[in-house]
Amino acid sequence: MIDRNLLKRISEDGDLEIGRQIKFNHEGCTAGMDTKQRLYIKRVDGGVLGYCHHCQQGGFYREVNTAGATLRKWLMAGAK
Repeated sequence: MIDRNLLKRISEDGDLEIGRQIKFNHEGCTAGMDTKQRLYIKRVDGGVLGYCHHCQQGGFYREVNTAGATLRKWLMAGAK
């Protein structure tokens, strides 16, 4: 799973708006050095989602208490 501290840092530094997606080199990628910006990060209502197309790992960072929201369930459902 992608480190949530990495997602938090990138989303705060990148001035990421809800619905916007950006891509970065995945620092610490388990598949080796990423030099093609294969880590995609998207801000959604309640948090930030990330997916690396190099190591095929996902992750999320929840920004607020989203009672009833299922960011993790939604993200992991796509991993099956």
